[in-house]
Amino acid sequence: MRGGPGFTLIEAVVVVAIAAILLAVGVPSFSAFLDRSRVTAEVNQLLSDLALARSEAVTRRGRVVLCRSAQPAAADAICAGDGTDWGSGWIVFADHAVAGTAFQRDPAEAAEAVIRAHVPASSRITIQANPALAGFAVTADGTLWLLNGDPLTTLGGGEPIRFDVAAAASAHGRSLCVAASGRVRTSSRFGAC
Repeated sequence: MRGGPGFTLIEAVVVVAIAAILLAVGVPSFSAFLDRSRVTAEVNQLLSDLALARSEAVTRRGRVVLCRSAQPAAADAICAGDGTDWGSGWIVFADHAVAGTAFQRDPAEAAEAVIRAHVPASSRITIQANPALAGFAVTADGTLWLLNGDPLTTLGGGEPIRFDVAAAASAHGRSLCVAASGRVRTSSRFGAC
């Protein structure tokens, strides 16, 4: 005689086994999807912040700087020196050349307030600049310069400046290329412009 409504032990074991198989197939795919999404988000944020710096420079009729920073979320955030590792984040600020030091943020100067600070959402993402640089200065006419005041052509022999954004534990990555003219684009190949 059969008992009341419900599942037998064998039915429950079969359902659990099927669920385990589906999870074993689906979790790696989901992890890869998350890595690709994180990489895309960081590339889009850097692209957006470069466009913001250009827009703010034109709007303010002055120089705006986007630079890598060791502590971008701190109230006293400043630009870090030349380097390839942009993984800790960056800041965008209006550079007041008269009140502060040119191409460097003076946290005590109200005219040099941070417009946007970006801290990467995941420590699993690496952001590498090639060649090493501290950041960009954008002038009122929208032209990009290095933070020492030199044109972009002086860095890398005229080759585009490349930001490689990758998920640390996988092969998912994208490159952002900044041409000497200041044109910014994403590359269809990782590690190349």
